[in-house]
Amino acid sequence: MKNIPIRDLHDNGKLSVRALNCCLYIDLYTLYDIITYYEEGGSFMEIRNVGHRTSLELETLCKDILFQLKEPQIGDHQKKEPEYDRKSEVKELIENDLHHALNDKLISPAELFNYLSPLKKILVEKKYNELVSSCSKRTARWLGKINFENFIYDYLIERDGVLMNIRNLGKKAYPELIALKRKFENELLNIILLPEDAFPRERLILEKGKWFEEDFVYDYYTQQGHIPMFWILEKELRSNDRREIDVLLHSYHILENNKLLTNNSLGKIHNLSSQRINQIKNKTYRNFFSPNNSFIKQMKEECSFYQHSIKEDDIIWQDDDRISALIERENIHFTRAFILKILSLFTDSTHIYMGSFAIRENDKTWKNSVLIPAGLAESFNFNRFITDINHLVSISRIDLISHLGVYLLSSPGWQKYKDGILEGVIKVASDILEHEFGLATVSGKVITPPPPVLPKQPSDVIYEILKQQGTPMHIDDIFTEFKKILPEHKYTSSKQLRPLLYQHDLITHKGRKSMYMLKEWKHIKSGTIRETIIEFLNAHDSPRAVGEITDHVLQYFPETNINSIRTSMIKDSKKRFKQYKNGCFGLSNKTYPDKTGDPATLGISNKPFDERLADLEKFISQNWHFPFSASTDQNETSLYRWWRLQCINFDQLTEGQKSEVERIKDQYADIDTEKKVYEWNSKYNMLINFLSDNQRMPSSGSIGLEKMLYDWYSRAKNDFKTNRLNDEQKKKYLKFEKLAKNPYSFTSTILNGRISK
Repeated sequence: MKNIPIRDLHDNGKLSVRALNCCLYIDLYTLYDIITYYEEGGSFMEIRNVGHRTSLELETLCKDILFQLKEPQIGDHQKKEPEYDRKSEVKELIENDLHHALNDKLISPAELFNYLSPLKKILVEKKYNELVSSCSKRTARWLGKINFENFIYDYLIERDGVLMNIRNLGKKAYPELIALKRKFENELLNIILLPEDAFPRERLILEKGKWFEEDFVYDYYTQQGHIPMFWILEKELRSNDRREIDVLLHSYHILENNKLLTNNSLGKIHNLSSQRINQIKNKTYRNFFSPNNSFIKQMKEECSFYQHSIKEDDIIWQDDDRISALIERENIHFTRAFILKILSLFTDSTHIYMGSFAIRENDKTWKNSVLIPAGLAESFNFNRFITDINHLVSISRIDLISHLGVYLLSSPGWQKYKDGILEGVIKVASDILEHEFGLATVSGKVITPPPPVLPKQPSDVIYEILKQQGTPMHIDDIFTEFKKILPEHKYTSSKQLRPLLYQHDLITHKGRKSMYMLKEWKHIKSGTIRETIIEFLNAHDSPRAVGEITDHVLQYFPETNINSIRTSMIKDSKKRFKQYKNGCFGLSNKTYPDKTGDPATLGISNKPFDERLADLEKFISQNWHFPFSASTDQNETSLYRWWRLQCINFDQLTEGQKSEVERIKDQYADIDTEKKVYEWNSKYNMLINFLSDNQRMPSSGSIGLEKMLYDWYSRAKNDFKTNRLNDEQKKKYLKFEKLAKNPYSFTSTILNGRISK
């Protein structure tokens, strides 16, 4: 042992670093020195920095070595004695008289702690925390910083006076600490003596997770035999304060009576743009309903009950009794569409989800949600079927379906027909007619419900209201009178009257301010301002001055003015007006004589195609961009209009002209065609030149060109962070940031401006 240095013990894993350092501190350099120190009655606890665990480690090492030395050698004439079984001895000491074993230190804290099974460790920790919580506030606050494992190692087997070493607890707390220690010993003994079967709930907590601490989950599991996963999911969502979950819950119909918010409203709440909110919403939706969602994975492991409740050939609508029973049994507040959406993740191998959950505002195909057997959904396009039925309902010709089976056989919705599939498709189609359209099917015949009987037709009531008024009326005023006559009618807002007003043969509109009148009123001009202008220009063979047009319009619409009329013609979305020289306007679909000096002379060039093409190439070579529509140069504006017409009317050009247009597009493909893009690239090149000339970035306190470049760079940086740049601009921005970090690395090629390429 004198030849075994303690560092070898450490290298072989027999001694910890802390024990090694403590031994070296009092010059114990070999195994012999440690054994001698122990044999002579030395206390390892008296060594500096030695705690209970280190002392126990050194004592155990010495006992093991001494036990091996005292073990008799076994020869042919000697009988081998039974090996020393410390574990059995510890077990007997703990179970026979735990108090005696603790008070006389017959067992170590480590032996006591290792004796406990994982389940009983949880029970002991729980009981310790309960005892701490029952103490006075001051004592509980400071004891809460000592977990039950430390309490066992540092205080349980020590004399009571050691409790005074707990920091910040004075003498007044001492009796309370003694009482806690005694109670803990009793509880510890009770837990040790009881079999693990006596703690079924704690075992479930250990095996299946913390949710079994909830009374509802434990009671539900003992009664139903499976975990209430939808109840747990609702608790998880409601307690989750992450921004992504808040956006998800307020964007989709997930929780009943939960208010849905627009992207703008959510943006104000979270201090984000509506575009960013939309990105978060879409990403969170994809992740939440993805198989990689950790909670959904956990649910899939526990979802056998839900899977077994849905057979392969079942058609499950959101109002199914099984959904109702699930909501009542698990006491949840999810929408039925959301529940069906989650169930579709469990049954993705047998069913396909179709329905109204998370549909786009402009796609109201489905009113309800449904799980359809995958084989049927793959064979027949039920979305197409709903679209076709919607059309038949809109034209009141549902009677065209003489027999549902015959109709389906000839339907264009088939994707993959096979024998025996028709019966299942008919069943789904019948369900769709019932749930989506309220139409019953009896023996293959679609039963059309009789139309509701109204005391008066709404359109006739509206006509009588206008006739009695005698003057044009606003739609809101019409609706007010309408509800006086038909107070029980289903319409609840004036907007619902608009289709009736447009479809009525004897009613027309006046202007674009929701004013309506009768066509029979000859003393009042109907239609809009633009319709009045078109009527006026049709009566003349040449374009008319805007003043002349205004004089005519003011006779019928005195509330307008010349600027409004000019703007109305220029910004007409249907492009029915064309502007000529000298402030004249004509109709786009009308041909006018082209006379020199006439006020109606066309304001466009009559040059041949080849000359205009040459002008275009000359402009591009001089300005390095295509002509822009918004320009103070009339020649540039004229070239823009000419080029745009060639692109729009490409099919009407000759083969030679088409090839020239294609050549221009290919040859100048890298040239900017939009003014914003051109200006962005121009500022980018100016910033590159500034960086190369000055070997630094523009500063914020500058003036003139440098200040302009600093402001532009700040905007570009912000646009990059908010994802407002296109792909090409992003590449240029990242390249510039890289160059800006080392401006001295510019080459002469970069200094010449080619970096923008």
